[in-house]
Amino acid sequence: MEKCSEPDYVDSHYEYRGYANDAEVSNYGVFNDRGFPSNRFNYGQQNYRDIEILVEEWTYNFGKSRLRKVLLFENGRLKKIISGSRRRQIQWN
Repeated sequence: MEKCSEPDYVDSHYEYRGYANDAEVSNYGVFNDRGFPSNRFNYGQQNYRDIEILVEEWTYNFGKSRLRKVLLFENGRLKKIISGSRRRQIQWN
C-alpha cells in the first residue's frame, strides 16, 4: 500500500489447500529374517495436512481511459496481477 493508494474494493476469503510431504522410497535399512538386506521396500512416512491461506483481491479502477487492475495476494504476498477486461495475468511464485 506504500506505492498504491487505497483500493476501490477489497475481497478476502480463506482457502484450504492440501500439502503432502512424501518420504523417499528405498530399500535402505530393510533386512530379512536372517539379517541380510531384503528386496522389500521401505516406503517411509507420508505426512498430509490442510494449510489455511488468506486470499485477498484488491481492485483498482482508474477510470474510463485506463484499465482496471486486480491484485491477488496469498498470505500477504503478491501472487498475480490481472489487468483490464482482457484479463491479462502476470504471475509471481
